[in-house]
Amino acid sequence: MKKKLKFINVLLIISFSLIFINILTDVFLPKKKILDNPVNEKEVEKMFLSVMNDYGIKSEWIRKAPKEKKSSDSIIYVTIPKSIPTTEIISDLKLNLSERDAEVISDEIKIDGDARVSVFSGKLLKFEVEMILQDSLNRDRNSIALILEGLNENSGENLLEVLKSSVTSTILLDVNENNIASVKTIKTFGKHYAVVINDDIEGDKYLLETEYTKQRLTDAIRSIFTDFGDASLFFIDENCSVYKSGIYEHVKKEFEKRNIVLHKLGNLINLKDKEKDDINSLFNFYCNNENYKNGFPVLISYEDFMNLQPSIIKYKKKGNEFIYASMILANKELMRN
Repeated sequence: MKKKLKFINVLLIISFSLIFINILTDVFLPKKKILDNPVNEKEVEKMFLSVMNDYGIKSEWIRKAPKEKKSSDSIIYVTIPKSIPTTEIISDLKLNLSERDAEVISDEIKIDGDARVSVFSGKLLKFEVEMILQDSLNRDRNSIALILEGLNENSGENLLEVLKSSVTSTILLDVNENNIASVKTIKTFGKHYAVVINDDIEGDKYLLETEYTKQRLTDAIRSIFTDFGDASLFFIDENCSVYKSGIYEHVKKEFEKRNIVLHKLGNLINLKDKEKDDINSLFNFYCNNENYKNGFPVLISYEDFMNLQPSIIKYKKKGNEFIYASMILANKELMRN
């Protein structure tokens, strides 16, 4: 009887030990990934061509050919502009396939960035592409100038966030003494700012009142030029008292003596304070409109800038460039008074 009990105890100890080992194995050993969402050749090709479209790659730069004579296997050859890093394309393809049973393997063919990419699913080769970089290729591109209104030294982190952004923009400032500090901050980051003449001018030395003599107006303009003379652009708000009064011609001539053109603020594409969906829709419209293929300036707020980030990323990826407003407006007569 004792032997029988001893045997049962041994069995119980072994059973509990096995259970404990199984628990430890489940907790500490990596589980084998079970993938049940394979991808076929057509799906991978469709995803890749979608990525090509995201980068503005033209269809004539893409060629599909059999790997060998009398072979059903094929390879896609893509010639792309040298300005596009193949690593970014590969990263996007991997992202599109992240939820599928697929493995993306890339090999650099040349030091300059040419690459071959193979996609496997279920250990079978499903797709192969060779990307060749070429200097002479250029994508259809547009130039977009973002002008941000309402940012200054009092905006705190919002101003710094825009200045640190990789997206080029121009900060639009009112004329007042507080914005002298804003100018210093903007210039510290090597960015551009513009100045608007409106009814929000503050500081006696800058005031442009309708009852002032020409000499006093000239002195005020001299002060504006002294403190803000390195602005990349100057604007006049057509709704302000200066523009609507008899002093405007004198003010305009004084700026012209200093080789400054007063651009009309109303000639900018104004997307300020639109609903999030509306501003993205309007922005996409202007980006795709043939009438604006030579570039266009857009007036927005900080909030608009943040809401537009998905569209900005999308259009940068296609090869469109975000530039300083002065690069567009400098030679545009329609922007002049």
